[in-house]
Amino acid sequence: MQTIRALFVLAALLCLPAIGAATPVQWSSATGGNDHWYGLTPALSSFETLEHWAESSTHLGMPGYLVSIHSDAENEFLVQTFGGDYHYVIGFTDTAQEGLWRWVSGEPTTYTNWRPGEPNNSGNEDYAIFNWRHAGEPPSVPGGFWNDVPGVGGYGIVEYGPAVPEPASLLLFGTGFVGLWAWRKRRQ
Repeated sequence: MQTIRALFVLAALLCLPAIGAATPVQWSSATGGNDHWYGLTPALSSFETLEHWAESSTHLGMPGYLVSIHSDAENEFLVQTFGGDYHYVIGFTDTAQEGLWRWVSGEPTTYTNWRPGEPNNSGNEDYAIFNWRHAGEPPSVPGGFWNDVPGVGGYGIVEYGPAVPEPASLLLFGTGFVGLWAWRKRRQ
């Protein structure tokens, strides 16, 4: 049994580079973008697993995180890049405080594209997905709407860009800097 399990794990590890090898796509500033890169997670999984995978990945030296969307243009770029039919996990959640949606990247919320009537928290829904359509709706219904869902499972959209410092990190850095300055001043 352990041999079979070991072979399964080995096969999965060998497949990961091929699945995750799809090259991220840049939203160039020449076309109105932010020069960030966007790709997909290599496997279907829970929000927490997708978030961990995204934060553990890099592209061209830039850290990854589940996508944060800040404009209609960025939302439309994602529809055009990944299609408008599949539901993708994005980095928007209200797990810390119900009804207060935040980006996992720490960036401020400046834009939303909720499907009309959403978010509705039906069944303790704490995670946002991209490209929400009701079952049976025709393809003429545009993609790109968001919906809140309970524990999600799917592919995630990963954004690669310059690191966004968390406010707590900045406070810690500032406190350390002031302490070092005071210590040096005292020694003089």
